[in-house]
Amino acid sequence: MTVNANLGVGIHGDTVLTDFWYVQFAGPGDPMVVAVATLVLYTALPAFMYIYLNNNSAFFNVQQRLNYHGFLKLATRTTFSGAFGFSIVTKLYELILIMAMVHTWPSNVILPQQIRFGLGPFNDNTLLSFAMFALISSIGWGIFAVFVFSIGLFIKKNSIFLILGALIATGLIVGPGLLVMVLPKSLLFASFINVLFIPSLIAPGQMVLAVFNGKTPNVYLTFLIATAIYSSAAWLLTGLWIKHRTTRGVT
Repeated sequence: MTVNANLGVGIHGDTVLTDFWYVQFAGPGDPMVVAVATLVLYTALPAFMYIYLNNNSAFFNVQQRLNYHGFLKLATRTTFSGAFGFSIVTKLYELILIMAMVHTWPSNVILPQQIRFGLGPFNDNTLLSFAMFALISSIGWGIFAVFVFSIGLFIKKNSIFLILGALIATGLIVGPGLLVMVLPKSLLFASFINVLFIPSLIAPGQMVLAVFNGKTPNVYLTFLIATAIYSSAAWLLTGLWIKHRTTRGVT
């Protein structure tokens, strides 16, 4: 329904890649229900088994056999690959669906800058840009899912973990937006907040804080810094979880 409602919103009715760009996460055609469902499924589904094992004492022997490092390594690998795979498959499905609905293939004709739709740099209507966006966005989803999993290790309610990704993402969208509004204006500070802004990680080039005078910060650099920050945070949290388990003598 979302794709059908937004067909042809860009340059003309058969610009497949323009329509694809429009309905991505954080895009102007992305409905709230789809965004929330994506945040829940991508983050909760790949990691839920490991959170369930963590929160149920009957399965502590699983962690004991694997040891804590082995347990986390397996959980992290599964969570990242699951979210990455969901993102890739979804994007390919969306592209194929749009092609079927407009009865044409992507044109792969580079659009002039003045008639491109969206922030860029992936909105030039080329298959290479589609592939680059799909790849780095999916990597971002994998990293965000691992970050959510690392926080979920400290939450004892499985039901809360199921919606944790949506709750965290909402905070990482609303929070940075409020900060740049109420705190003193500084380009350096705004750039740092923009790195923490979750669309910079999972939907590069789709949304930017309105503090850059209509310009878009370097999407690739912002993405790389965001991956470093969220990966480091996940690593620190998992290390804290191991230390907590070891201190308590849980085996």
